[in-house]
Amino acid sequence: MIFLFLGIIFIGSSVISYTIANLSTEYNIPKGAIWIELGPRDYLTPNRTRLIVTASPQECSFDLQVYFNFTERREYYICAMLPYVTLKASPYLEYFNSRYTNETSSIGTIKAHFRTFEDKDSSVINATFIPNQDFSLSPNEPIALSISAQISGLISINYPLGSRQTVIMTFFGDQTGVWDDDMANYIGANSGAMIDFPFQIIVQFPKENYLSSDSYPNPIELFITERFRSAIFELDFSRPRGHAQTMLCSYSSPTNETYRQLVIFISGTLLTLGITLCLESYREKRREKEMSQDKKPREQIEETKEIYDQTVLRLIRLVDKNFRLDWVDRYFKGGMVFVFVPFVIYLALVAGYMLLAPINERISIGLSLLAVATAIIALFARFGEEHAVNVNCSRIGICVGEDEKSLLVALIKMKTKAPTINIEQIYNQNKNMFQKDKLLERLYS
Repeated sequence: MIFLFLGIIFIGSSVISYTIANLSTEYNIPKGAIWIELGPRDYLTPNRTRLIVTASPQECSFDLQVYFNFTERREYYICAMLPYVTLKASPYLEYFNSRYTNETSSIGTIKAHFRTFEDKDSSVINATFIPNQDFSLSPNEPIALSISAQISGLISINYPLGSRQTVIMTFFGDQTGVWDDDMANYIGANSGAMIDFPFQIIVQFPKENYLSSDSYPNPIELFITERFRSAIFELDFSRPRGHAQTMLCSYSSPTNETYRQLVIFISGTLLTLGITLCLESYREKRREKEMSQDKKPREQIEETKEIYDQTVLRLIRLVDKNFRLDWVDRYFKGGMVFVFVPFVIYLALVAGYMLLAPINERISIGLSLLAVATAIIALFARFGEEHAVNVNCSRIGICVGEDEKSLLVALIKMKTKAPTINIEQIYNQNKNMFQKDKLLERLYS
C-alpha cells in the first residue's frame, strides 16, 4: 500500500511540475493601442518622440518624452491614452541637458494629471507646461516635455518560471477596447498625433537577460548599463505602411531557462519513479493473493519422496510440453500498439513546434518524451514476466489439482526465466533444486 501511495504522490508531483514548467504561460495582451498627442499644434513645431519603457520584476514604468519648439508663451501639453493601469505619474522637462520638475522649475509651471479606467484596464496621462515670461527658447534646441508613469500590466507574455518575457506595444491603432469618453477631457484643443516625426522606443530589461531573436522590428542599437540591458527600436508611421505599428520586445533569462529545464527533467524522473512504485504495489498485491490461496501449511503435506518425485516429474513434463510465449508476444504487440500509437501521434503533433522552437526548448521537450518512453518500457518490462506466468498457469492449470498449483506456478516461473531450456534435463541432473521447500521459495523470489 505504501508503494501505491508514494507512486501516486510522485505521478501527481510530475504532472504538477510539468504543468508549471510548460503550461503556465501568462498572457496579458494589451486590449488596444497607445495614442500620443501634442498641442496646441498652431503654436509649436514637433521635433521627435522618445519613449523609455522599463520592464523588470521590480519596476514597470513608462517615460514619454516629446520634443518640440514653440513660438508663444502659452500652455503646451502632451497626453497619452494607454492600455495599462497607471499607478503614479509625474512630469518633468528637459532643456539644454538640464532637467526641471514642478518643484525645481525656474523656467515655468509643469503639471501632470492621470486617470485610470480599471474596467477597461486603461488610463490617460497628461503633462502641461506654461513657460515664464523671462524664458528664452533657442530656435536650435527644442524642449522635451515629459511624463513618467508607473504602470501595471506592462509584461504582455510571461513564460513559465520567468524563462522569457515579452512586451508588446501597438501605437496609433484601434482603441475600441480601451477608450472611454472621459478620456476626451484630458486631451487639449488643437492637438495632433505624433506620427509624422521620428519615433524612438528604448526598452530596458534586467541586464542578466538577453534579447530574443523574435523581437520586432530589429533594434537599431543594443547597450548595457549598471542596472539594465537596453534595446532601441525605431518605428516608421509614414505611408504606405500606415499609422498603426507594433513593437515586440522579447528577452530571456538563461538562469530561469536552465531552472525550467531542470524542473522538466525532474518531472520525467518523478513520473518514471511513480509508475515503477505503482507496479511494485501491484506485484505486492499479487504476492499476497498467491499466499492467501496457498493455505495448506507445509507440515500438513505428508507425501512420500517417491510420490512427490512422481508428481514433480509429471508437472515438469506438463510444463515442458505446454509452455507457450506466443500469448505473451501478442499481449506485448497489442499493448505496444495501444500505448505507442497515441504516443507517436502526440510526437507528430509537437514535431512542428519543435522544428521552430529554440534549441533549449527542443532539449527540454526531448528529455520529457524520453522520460515518458522510458516509463512505458519499464511498464511493459514489469508486466511481461508476470503476464507470461499468469497466461500459462491458466492454460496448464486446468490439468492439475488445487494442491499441485503452487508447485506448477514455481515450475512455470523457472521456465519463464529460460524458455528454451528443458526443465526435465535439469531435474535429471540436479533433483535437489526441485525439493518442495526450494520450489515454494521460488514463488516469492
